[in-house]
Amino acid sequence: MNFLWFVNYVRRFIPNMTGVTSPLTDLLKKGTFYEWGGEQQAAFEQLKIFLTTPPVLRIADPHRPFELITDASDVAVGAVLLQDFGKGLQSIAYESRKLNPAEQNYLVHDKELLAIIHAFKVWHYYLTGADMTVRTDHKSLSSSAPNRH
Repeated sequence: MNFLWFVNYVRRFIPNMTGVTSPLTDLLKKGTFYEWGGEQQAAFEQLKIFLTTPPVLRIADPHRPFELITDASDVAVGAVLLQDFGKGLQSIAYESRKLNPAEQNYLVHDKELLAIIHAFKVWHYYLTGADMTVRTDHKSLSSSAPNRH
């Protein structure tokens, strides 16, 4: 439990944190039989790598445009906030969270939109009034937004 508390504290430095920690957090659910298997060990090892490797996040520059990339799965939504500093896109922050049981019943289109909304709520202080591009892999959302190019 203390390990997961620490991991949660540094979550913004871990890409796909919710997906990576899911095998471990599932063990904490009430009424769940505690069994440490290969999936839990792999998650633990991957988290150790994230925690012992220097972060490669950049400090955001409010004068540069942002790129927001979001994705959704059956169980979680996630996003990465990026900026181009002349050497290609570099990460500013990561975010992910599990979907609650009601959200897990959403249509794919709605889950993808929820990922975008969640990212805007988390990073509103970066994104409000900023020049940005939002990218999603869901075709119906991609085609509904205006294309500047």
